[in-house]
Amino acid sequence: MSLVFLILASFMQLSFGTMYKVGGSAGWTTIGNVDYKQWAANKTFVVGDVIVFKYSPQFYNVMQVTLSTSPAMHLLLLQHTQLGMTPLP
Repeated sequence: MSLVFLILASFMQLSFGTMYKVGGSAGWTTIGNVDYKQWAANKTFVVGDVIVFKYSPQFYNVMQVTLSTSPAMHLLLLQHTQLGMTPLP
């Protein structure tokens, strides 16, 4: 019985991802000395994890683009997207 519980508990842990705030407490910013490569190097990301970009919409934005989108469209999207927190599917 305890073996079954142990197996179920290990699957439950795998099914719930970890939430990571990019840049830690500083968030997504150019102010200060946030090293995002170093921040990411200290993490092990797995399927189900959630990556949060916390940023000021006054200065930054985050969006998802596809390879089929033309470079001109990339610039247009970047200029017109100011949503604050942007969920990515």
